[in-house]
Amino acid sequence: IYSQERGRGGGDGNYKGFGKDNSKDYIKGSISGKIIDSKTGNPLEYASISLTNTSWGKIIEGTITDAKGRFYMNKIRSGKYQISVSYLGYDIQNIDFELTKKKPDIKLDNILLATNAEMLSEVNIEAEKVIYETRIDKIVYNAEHDLNDSENDATDVLRKAPLLSVDLDGNVSLRGSRNIKFLVNGKASSFFSSDVATALQMIPANQIKTVEVITSPGAKYDGEGDAGIVNIITKKAIIDGYNATISTMMGTKVTRSSLSLNFGKGRFGLSARANMYGSWPGIIGTDTYTRLDWDSVGVDGNPINPNILTQNGESENYYQGYRGSLNAFYDVNAYSSFNSSFKFGGRTRPTENYNDIVYTHGTNPALSDTSEYTSIKTNRTLNMEWTTDYTKQFADNENRELTLAFQLGGDINDGNTDIDEEGRYLFNQNDEKVIEETFQIDYTHPFGSSAKDKKSSSNKRDRGESQGHGRGGKRGGGSTSNTNKIEIGGKIINRDREIVYSDQINNSFRSAEEFNYNQLVTSSYLSTEFSLPHGFGLKTGVRYENTQTSGDWLTKPNDYFEKGYEDILPNFVFSKSFSPMRSIKVSYNQRIRRPSVQHINTNENKSDPRNYTIGNPNLEPTITEQYELGINSFGKIVQGSTQLYYKHSFNVIESFLDEINGDTSISTYKNIGETKQIGGSFFGSINLNKLSFRGSFDIYNYSGRDASLGYEKWTTPVLLYSYFMGGSYDLGKNWKIETFGHFRSPNQTIQGSTTSWSMISCGVKKTFKNKRGSIGLRIIEPFQKDKEFKSNLEGDSFSQSSVRTIPFRSFAISFKYTIGKLNFKDSNKKTNIKNDDVQQEGSGEF
Repeated sequence: IYSQERGRGGGDGNYKGFGKDNSKDYIKGSISGKIIDSKTGNPLEYASISLTNTSWGKIIEGTITDAKGRFYMNKIRSGKYQISVSYLGYDIQNIDFELTKKKPDIKLDNILLATNAEMLSEVNIEAEKVIYETRIDKIVYNAEHDLNDSENDATDVLRKAPLLSVDLDGNVSLRGSRNIKFLVNGKASSFFSSDVATALQMIPANQIKTVEVITSPGAKYDGEGDAGIVNIITKKAIIDGYNATISTMMGTKVTRSSLSLNFGKGRFGLSARANMYGSWPGIIGTDTYTRLDWDSVGVDGNPINPNILTQNGESENYYQGYRGSLNAFYDVNAYSSFNSSFKFGGRTRPTENYNDIVYTHGTNPALSDTSEYTSIKTNRTLNMEWTTDYTKQFADNENRELTLAFQLGGDINDGNTDIDEEGRYLFNQNDEKVIEETFQIDYTHPFGSSAKDKKSSSNKRDRGESQGHGRGGKRGGGSTSNTNKIEIGGKIINRDREIVYSDQINNSFRSAEEFNYNQLVTSSYLSTEFSLPHGFGLKTGVRYENTQTSGDWLTKPNDYFEKGYEDILPNFVFSKSFSPMRSIKVSYNQRIRRPSVQHINTNENKSDPRNYTIGNPNLEPTITEQYELGINSFGKIVQGSTQLYYKHSFNVIESFLDEINGDTSISTYKNIGETKQIGGSFFGSINLNKLSFRGSFDIYNYSGRDASLGYEKWTTPVLLYSYFMGGSYDLGKNWKIETFGHFRSPNQTIQGSTTSWSMISCGVKKTFKNKRGSIGLRIIEPFQKDKEFKSNLEGDSFSQSSVRTIPFRSFAISFKYTIGKLNFKDSNKKTNIKNDDVQQEGSGEF
């Protein structure tokens, strides 16, 4: 019976039967093994494994084999068992054994299955894999099932995830907002504390398993991120044995190489990873910029005698970086485990700009000023982070769990800008050190479930009765859970920042300034989840957060400030499942948006001597309310999910061109009174045997107002949108091809719009017959060599526009190979820390 469902397995395949006793009188152990064809010696993927307690005469556990024919089951109490191995077209194999307190673990190597010719003639099996899934509070993109080996880093993968868009500089938007909270393996990293784009660049694309887009975060998540949460799950498997994987990607614009080592034995495991990445120098783009400012307008509304500033020039930039990690886990016993990791990374990015400037005085055009300047800006970053978690499960219920987590992270950022403008020399220094400490405690208490519920739920999983997109497999997550639970917890985050900056104009040196900023966030939450009759489900909770900030300057001790605020953030998701393939949900959540260090840094960013940017330490947090309606409907060929939403935000943090002094403009960050968005999004797929299509579309309007900034009425609603379309085809013999395209309309602020974004990509991949490696080729923008990116801003007394043109077409070839022998176990060794609760601004180079 299990083998008949094998073609729809796809996931971990585990199910919990009734009669499983977690008494403290028993030791829990594990069972592993490998299933192979007795004639050919080849491993058998998707073979069904069932475990029977011979004392009870009942099946208590089950799973399926992976691509190497391996399987693993853990948390099995001591006793006498029989394992049954079945595979369509093969005879069933039964093996009896016993687990004891002295020998709680058993390894069954090379279990041979003999073919049954009569059955084999009727078998035609194709293992299908999910691309998209929907769950009660999130959308899942299974990147490991896509052709991502030829992609460069996490930025490229996020471009293919539903509802997300990523622009040229690595800025990620969710439904038009960049205020996203990023997690890696369910936790926030201090790597994201200052530069999201650089942090994403440190994650190789071929290490990403799934991307979770959470538009309705529960109370367990930090309150930061009015757009939602993006959780990047990497390929982290606990192993029994060893292996090493090397991969490399060489392209005309970027290059990347990585090495991973894994070792596991019994209850202990260790892994190490290292990768280097970078772009080639010599990629030169062009920039044009025009700004008009005026004192008055005529009766026709046109400016009178405007001043005009124009800049035309070239820019060249490249980057080089590295990243490494060391991870270890230890299972003390069946109920307690430790997980610890150390990560480090760094990057260098020099940028050179050459510009010609013409400034025309509106009242006297004959007095036009002309000049040219060269600027060299260098950014160097170094990040380190150590995380340790302790997880305790309980004998009376394995889903009852207590987790303690600690994280210590640090960043060092060194930024220098040199400008030479016809003999006038300007040097600007901006150095930053960050220390971040986090402690978190979480407790999960299930209730109201029964052994019968667990068996029913697991059988549904084996039959694929949940909702998903893409090619078959385990159809994930649309149905409601059969287990009710309460989650409570608390968290403390302490951030210390030291920013040192100074200027030197010719031989005149301005004394270095030191800005010290501290942020202390304490929070607690209560979250509940209920499985209700008739297919209804409810997930609701509330989170309390208290934020205390303080800051002082070395040369201005009297400007010391302290600020504090409290937030109570409720949320709920109410769902109804009409069938395993159709459901509807409504949700509400309230989120906040704290200013990042970029927003409060009082150093004047002078990388462009005619356009300065300075931070604002007086910013208030943004408060956002969001309502959402989601409808899911999935068939065998066509699958789709639609969301309608309304978002209302107060004290929105936006970049604002504040003043113009002669030929120089000064921009800062301000709290805009309020903004509102009404929108809808759709994503889905069509599967036609070996050919599949998928896509997503998001459309919404933007409107804002703030009387204190001169915008008393709501601005005229602007319609914004983004879409993604892609397709793949299985050519057979382990060859696959893929193409996709993405477009995002210009982002909108209360003063204007920033650049749009688009990209087309084509790729082909060949997987080796032994499934240990692959080779791929990818082309970016095959039909367009250069691309233009435009921005426009407008106020009561100014308007400005810019066009950036860069070479974009590129080619890349990738290679990946794995050596070693090991058995994989599904990993739940990931920290619960979820920081990154301040607004992020990308500044990368993707």
